[in-house]
Amino acid sequence: MTRPCPRLTDWVSAQSSLVDMGAAAARVAVRPARVTFDARSARSPRHSGWERYARGLLDGLLQQGDADLLITPAGTGQSIAGRLWDSYTVLPQQGRRADLCHFPTFPPVGWERGPMVYTLHDLTWWRDPAAASRLGRHLYRGQAERALRRAHILTPSESVAAEVRAEFGVPDDRVTAVRNAVALPPPEPPRRRPTRPYLLTVGTVEPRKNLRRLAAAWQRSGLATTHDLRLVGRQGWGDLPDGMRADIIDDDAHLAWLYRNAVATVMVSTYEGFGFPAAESLSQGTPVIASDIPALHEATLGCAVFVDPCDVDAIAAGLHAVADQPPVVPPAISGAITAHTWRDVAAAVADLYRRVLG
Repeated sequence: MTRPCPRLTDWVSAQSSLVDMGAAAARVAVRPARVTFDARSARSPRHSGWERYARGLLDGLLQQGDADLLITPAGTGQSIAGRLWDSYTVLPQQGRRADLCHFPTFPPVGWERGPMVYTLHDLTWWRDPAAASRLGRHLYRGQAERALRRAHILTPSESVAAEVRAEFGVPDDRVTAVRNAVALPPPEPPRRRPTRPYLLTVGTVEPRKNLRRLAAAWQRSGLATTHDLRLVGRQGWGDLPDGMRADIIDDDAHLAWLYRNAVATVMVSTYEGFGFPAAESLSQGTPVIASDIPALHEATLGCAVFVDPCDVDAIAAGLHAVADQPPVVPPAISGAITAHTWRDVAAAVADLYRRVLG
């Protein structure tokens, strides 16, 4: 009986092991990276900036369907109690099994250990704490500071990215700016149409929206006798000026109609990280009166009547000038804003996930 050559047997065994190892490596290589996406804001019934961002980005990521990324939304965001349950139970359960976690609005709470992306929309919690909500001042700011030390920071504008680098010393390779998109459906008229020309302002009722100065400027301009000042937005943590009313509109087709038929959209916030209403108004071909601040220059692509948000006379002059002779929004501007879609944003964010994962 002939015995096999030991050296040949060892060589064959080694080659078999290498083949097995190669097959295993191939299986690992083709497994998509698991990304847990905090979907609390995306699934919230609200329609303010955080919700618009999270909803648009999540829809873009899911539509894109990257073969090498498995996006798993986590959380419901239906109530304060539900958001807390999601923060400390649902998200940790899914996040610990993920290769990367993305927190598009609410900051991470501290259980996270692996690679992480956190979208920081603006620096209100630090720059103007008095204008922030109680949760922002007392809870979110501390959580965000921890994230700033270890997460990759995603911002909606270059101006916020520059602030993050300057204020917190976050290195360039850990900050990425990706411009927000806007996506409104075709306009549909409301049941009750406005009876007078109107100036439109859209946003949550909160101090930095500068509504008191805006209302005073509207009166001072003399337009109160001929034009309405219409506010669309939910009641937040600020007070409405006397005589001003906020309409909550959850129908984006109705909102698109209001944008399109307004004399102008007014956004004179004291501070912003992007400015959805300004960009949405331009996408409908309606001019914008905006604060002369970096984020709104970016959001409008420089196409707005810019005013000093702290000067009531300057705001009044801007309102009067636009009401007397509304400027025409160049088609190139509205076209550029509508051409940038949430799928474009999602593609850039997916590339960021790959970079963070290495």
